[in-house]
Amino acid sequence: KKSHDCSNGMGGKLYIQDRGVSRWDTCAAEACLEAFGGRLLKLSTFLEFAGYEPETKPGRDCYTYLASKTNLDFSPGMATLTKYNSAVDNGAVIEMPSQLGEKVIDVEQVKPYSNLCGLLAFGEEWNTVERRKVLREALRQAAQRHSPSYD
Repeated sequence: KKSHDCSNGMGGKLYIQDRGVSRWDTCAAEACLEAFGGRLLKLSTFLEFAGYEPETKPGRDCYTYLASKTNLDFSPGMATLTKYNSAVDNGAVIEMPSQLGEKVIDVEQVKPYSNLCGLLAFGEEWNTVERRKVLREALRQAAQRHSPSYD
């Protein structure tokens, strides 16, 4: 777990993960955070869109928990194929292990319930437009030094 206080005296904890997890690892946590004013967001969306605020396009920043045979949050070339997110268990035809460690280009390569975009979780104290701007800038600077792996 990566909990980090980067509040510069403003208080609050963050959880940042660029590694893959599954939907069942995040859906309850997301519900609890939101019930108390916090958020659980896709790290990739949070970093990518300058000036973007979740309220402008609800759902764009959150994982999709709809039942589906394919990963509804998939973005070609972003995530790295691992033994944990590989759809080989689902009967997909994937040469193993030769493609492990490579960027995923086809949604059929990954499990439908894998979180492939990293995640960012924070409490109510960070859930304001101004605090999210501070957080986004700090995370972008960190990502320039060490790009998220999204695996």
